[in-house]
Amino acid sequence: MAFPLSSGSVTSLANILSYTDTVNWIIGASKTGKTTFLCRFIGSLPRGKDIYVLDTSGKFVDNELAKIESVKVLPRDSQLNEECLEKLPPNSFVIVDDFQLLTKTSQWQRVINYCAHHFHLSIFLVVHSHQNTEGLHYALKNACNIYLTYSNNSKYFLKSLARGKYFNFFCKHWREGIQNKRICFINTYQSVIVSYIDKLLFKKLQSPVEMSDMTDIDNHTLGDIEEKRWIITNLSENKTNEKSLPNIASDELDLEGHFYKELNASYSKKQFPKMFKITRCLLKKGVLTQDELILGKENLMDFLAFTQRFATKRKESESESDQSDANFSSFGFSNKSSRNKTKKPKKLKKDKKRWKRLCHALIQHGIKIPLTLLKNPVAKKYFE
Repeated sequence: MAFPLSSGSVTSLANILSYTDTVNWIIGASKTGKTTFLCRFIGSLPRGKDIYVLDTSGKFVDNELAKIESVKVLPRDSQLNEECLEKLPPNSFVIVDDFQLLTKTSQWQRVINYCAHHFHLSIFLVVHSHQNTEGLHYALKNACNIYLTYSNNSKYFLKSLARGKYFNFFCKHWREGIQNKRICFINTYQSVIVSYIDKLLFKKLQSPVEMSDMTDIDNHTLGDIEEKRWIITNLSENKTNEKSLPNIASDELDLEGHFYKELNASYSKKQFPKMFKITRCLLKKGVLTQDELILGKENLMDFLAFTQRFATKRKESESESDQSDANFSSFGFSNKSSRNKTKKPKKLKKDKKRWKRLCHALIQHGIKIPLTLLKNPVAKKYFE
């Protein structure tokens, strides 16, 4: 697949749409476009890829995927567990049609948290319905990559996913989606939703595809985020070199991809989106280099920690009590040691001047960081 990757992009589609070494979910009612999408997806993969299909029903009479020449059918007694997946070659694609959560919870967690990543497998689980299934609804709500057909099953599921924040966007594209059997894509880690990801499988984009960032939708602060919504109007050229694929990002050529990996490994799922947004603000103006230095002076991680730091102030009552205790212990005379304790350490003063100089320099370079991404009141004051 080819996607529009450029240095001026507001985000890296290579990272948002990456499906390798992870578990991907495809949900939707029967005859709404799941199999058609998978057939096109398989056709877009480079030649020589190992692609396997496992049908949990054990019957392959009407399974269109099994009829594709490049697809290998796993034995009927195969199961989605560590023992079976470990035997497959690295970088393989595993498509489980009509997936049903029949294994124990511990075994299933092992597949999600260990097998896909460590065995380097791209696993696609096709689900017809999440209703009346033991544990499947919970697994879907905690998934990262979710592909949805435009069907009532998908609409019902989105009402419960992330408090329904993707629901209105999905309904906005409902008419064309249901008429042409389109596929919607959601990356819950990035809080990004793509209207018709199936259009991106073609060499030429016949009509625009809309993408939206829903990270701060719960806080009702859409106006403060510049990169909230954008339109994909064209695709980059396909190249025979496999490195041009979106799932293989070069650290030397794609700084966003480099920092995506670094920050994703350093921050939690909740913290990562904000940290990555702040980093993109710096990358836009070219003030951040691959050595992780801002303007060649300050470390990126130190700056991110500064933006999230809470200010600590001593209460007046505490300071008054300290003063009275000092006077009592010195019989009314000034106590030199107590006065020194009330003074701010030199290191704190240096840090304050250090970050003040950096923030003013960033503002002079045209950097605008949305206040919703900042926790430190001092940082908020600088970027107001």
